[in-house]
Parts: sequence; C-alpha cells; structure tokens
Amino acid sequence: MDIKANPHPFYEGVFVTEDGRVFQECRAVLSSGGYHLVSVLPTSSTKRVRVRRHTLILEAFDGPGNGRVARHKDGNSGNDHKNNLEWGTQAENCQDTVAHGRSTKGGKNAHAKLTEAQVLEIRRRHAQKEYGHALAKEFGISQASICDITSRRTWRHI
Repeated sequence: MDIKANPHPFYEGVFVTEDGRVFQECRAVLSSGGYHLVSVLPTSSTKRVRVRRHTLILEAFDGPGNGRVARHKDGNSGNDHKNNLEWGTQAENCQDTVAHGRSTKGGKNAHAKLTEAQVLEIRRRHAQKEYGHALAKEFGISQASICDITSRRTWRHI
C-alpha cells in the first residue's frame, strides 16, 4: 500500500492525504539504552504505549518478528533506517554486540571489580601454587570468585 501524504502548511508534523486521512508524526525520544522510542496507540487500547521505533519499522516493512529480535546491522542503535534493520535470533544479536565492540564483558562491565590484567595475574599466580585465600584478600574478592576465575567459569573471554 502506497500512501501519498502532503505536509500541512500550518501544523508541523501533520500530514494529509487526498482522500481526507490525517496523520501526525510521532516524535521519538531517546532511551537510556540509545534506542528511539515513540508513543503509539494500539488498536485494541485507549492507552498509549512507548515502543522502540526500529521494531515498528521492521514490523511495517518485513512483518511480525514471530519471536525474533530486531537487529541493527551496523551496531548503531540510533540508525533506524530500514536498510540497517533485520530480524534475527537473540544469539545473533549478542554476536553483533561483540562484533561491533559494544559488549560489556569483563572490565567493560560497570560492576566489574577486576581488570583483565588482574584476572590474568590471578591465573598466573594460582598456577604457581599461590593460595586462593591470599589472592582473594589481595584483590578484594571472595575465594569463590578466585575459584571461578581459575576454573574459567567466569572471565572465559580472556
């Protein structure tokens, strides 16, 4: 369906079709995660909801996601052009995050108590038979965390 709508000359963001339909542009706000959100009124409701603009674009041009997630091909969550969007699995979306350098693994995590260099130092010293409780005390973490690091249950990426 191709809709031709002209902008109204006096009302900003209002568009009118030849057959009398009137549309108003949905202004987007930026979420804390860097996604554009728009407020829309669902067909079956009287209450507006905020949805991610990129999801609306994919649904309009490629149909429903059917359990898939919206992916930004270039890794830029602000680039909502149709050609930059595609449906994919959550695993693919996570791989994109790593590929685009936006992963918060390890030292990039705001809650990390250690750096990658410290983790490597812990592994090196543990391999030389230093005790976990001494390393835990020195690095300010628990013995369980030392065990997780040395057995690669955590910090597997390095």
